Amino acid sequence: MRVLGAVRLSKLTDESTSPERQREQIDMWSKLHGHEVVHVTVDTDGSGSVSPFKRQGLGPWLEPARLGEWDILVTAKLDRASRSIYDLLELVRFLQGHDKGYASAQESAADTTSASGRLFLQLLAVFAEFERARMAERRGEAAEFLRQRGQWGGGVVPYGYAPEELPGGGWRLVPDPAEAEIVRWAAPFGSTWSTCSLPGYPACSSLSRASGPPTCRS
Repeated sequence: MRVLGAVRLSKLTDESTSPERQREQIDMWSKLHGHEVVHVTVDTDGSGSVSPFKRQGLGPWLEPARLGEWDILVTAKLDRASRSIYDLLELVRFLQGHDKGYASAQESAADTTSASGRLFLQLLAVFAEFERARMAERRGEAAEFLRQRGQWGGGVVPYGYAPEELPGGGWRLVPDPAEAEIVRWAAPFGSTWSTCSLPGYPACSSLSRASGPPTCRS
């Protein structure tokens, strides 16, 4: 069978899942099963929550024009295909609908060419989705903890505020005197104002209340 390998890495930091290591595992799996690797797609800045069809490297190979060039999609690990159960199952259904297979090099039972492999694949996908959900919950819990302590969790600084480091560690938002003056000046105009300029202050152009509080730094 003709193998299409797919390498995915969110950040180039983990040697155990580096692109080179993933390709090596795909090659080993293919040789073990007597298959030929025709191409390996590489997405080195791709989140596991992004649909395989939308990846810059893998996506074009899932288009009708290239489906005739390979027979089975192989990744080093299940989560290299997707961390989302919905995206993974969508991919599996798509592959089955086009007489293609999927296999994970490390999870040997995750092979859609067999009924038991399809069942095992869905079970693994459930755990992958659960872990991603737990990560989101942990991030939310951390953000709530910071809010309760009056600390800022990072991100875009709202217009009119500035970050201030706390003596014991962490950050909080405090009013920025110059920007706060502009906000107070613009407030009476409500949603009708689009530009503002005050003597002695930087100009803020094309700011609109329709899109929420301004966050620009002019």
